Amino acid sequence: MKAAGKILLWAPIGIIGAALLVQEFGSMAMRHDAMRYVKERLRNPETIQFQGVRIVSRADQNSRAVCGELGAKNAMGRVTSYQRFFVFAPRNANSTRFIHLALEQTWPGNFDAAWQINCRA
Repeated sequence: MKAAGKILLWAPIGIIGAALLVQEFGSMAMRHDAMRYVKERLRNPETIQFQGVRIVSRADQNSRAVCGELGAKNAMGRVTSYQRFFVFAPRNANSTRFIHLALEQTWPGNFDAAWQINCRA
């Protein structure tokens, strides 16, 4: 009887763990898709390097943002200074449907304010 109790105790933990694992794989796919989306829109995509890429859910606007930093190699082969970026995806869309790319160096206004609104965790 005690062994059966232990199995029942571990069953919910296993289900929760499996759900978290599936969620993490979904997050990995979304980050990968976002990085591909960014590369498709920039010059010399093969030289782009990413760091700190993460997903931020925005409940107030029913959307998600993928935020991070990117750098690319210049003509001399050195990686330029990293700049922040973010892309948007509606919450109900699959991970390959992004609707906007924002780059720190080309943002027309106050990028720090936009970053705080869209990328704060």
